[in-house]
Parts: sequence; C-alpha cells; structure tokens
Amino acid sequence: MSALTVTQKASSGGGSTPVLGDRALARSSEDPRTSEVPTPIPAQLVREHLASARARGESFRVAWPVAVAAALLGVHSMDREEWSNALSATKPSFKRAFEGTQATAGDLAAGRLETDWP
Repeated sequence: MSALTVTQKASSGGGSTPVLGDRALARSSEDPRTSEVPTPIPAQLVREHLASARARGESFRVAWPVAVAAALLGVHSMDREEWSNALSATKPSFKRAFEGTQATAGDLAAGRLETDWP
C-alpha cells in the first residue's frame, strides 16, 4: 500500500504551495476571497484523504497521521496547533466514519455544523 505524498509546487508568485496528489492545499493569490483561510478546511482535507486511503485498502492507523500532516501543511503557523488539537479531539469520529461504524449523536451534530461553513 502506498501513501499519498504531499509535495511543494512552485507558484507563479515565487513561493510554493503544498500539494496533496494533484490538488493545491491553499488558495492561490488570485482568489478574490481571503487567502488566509485554506480551502478546503483541514477537516475536509482529512476526510478526503481518509476516503482515498480507505479506497486503496489502507488501514486507519496508517492513513490518519498522513492525512493530518497533509491537512496541516496549508494552515498558517498561528492556527496549526489549534487545528491539530481539533483534529486530535475528533479522531474517534473520523475512525468510526472510516470503519463504517455507527455515528454518535456528537458525530451527527458536527456533520451538520460543517454544512454551515462559508
């Protein structure tokens, strides 16, 4: 089983953008919306990575640290610890979803909050 690799891709502005597979992890400077908020949010990146890992037959134990590391690459350093703590706190929910086990009431409530994200 191979893990999805996170790389740095040179951008037209002279910097680099973290890339997960073929997808940039942060908005480009041309985006008229704020470039400080990563799109998609780290929790969504974790979910997408875990779904891909599950489809490749990887275990949650292998996929989780790679997914979190990839999601945090596009996060501003001031917000990284907060996101890391939030993802760690929700790890059991991600694991239940990955394994297809019954969601708790808290899992369902958190899922509804995500749909309200701008």
